[in-house]
Amino acid sequence: MKRINLLHLLILTSCVSVQLQKPLVLEKSKYYSLVVPSKPFVRMEQTGMDQYWRNAKNANSISLQTACSENYDPSFQDLSYQNIQGIDEIKKVVESKFDYNSRVGLKSEYEGLVDGISVVIKLVVFKKNNCSYVISYFGKKQSIESDLHTFNKFVNNFRVK
Repeated sequence: MKRINLLHLLILTSCVSVQLQKPLVLEKSKYYSLVVPSKPFVRMEQTGMDQYWRNAKNANSISLQTACSENYDPSFQDLSYQNIQGIDEIKKVVESKFDYNSRVGLKSEYEGLVDGISVVIKLVVFKKNNCSYVISYFGKKQSIESDLHTFNKFVNNFRVK
């Protein structure tokens, strides 16, 4: 009798199913159009960025980062936070929601220090069709205004299909 109970116990425990979650695979969006920032911005490769341009004169940069997956739905705050890591003494200057690409977007601006230098980062974050988009503008506080019109033009002309 003990053998049968032990056998049943082994059979029952071996029939327990475990549902493993699929690994998160993020893809880059291919469904957008943009107007490339004009000179003196130059396209460069930057790890983690879909597109990256840097002003050779003052080092200001404009970048685009996308991530697409049916299983990935980060908050606007999480997306923003990912882009301000590494900035010391970070302070949020302004943040507001707005209509962008037929969706709600989040505009934010932060100030902080990188290697003791005062910097500003402006972010536009939104989500559309299972993709998240982060457009950023980064530069030294003293030169950030000089290319603001180029960044605004980039944001205004960026379209998700």
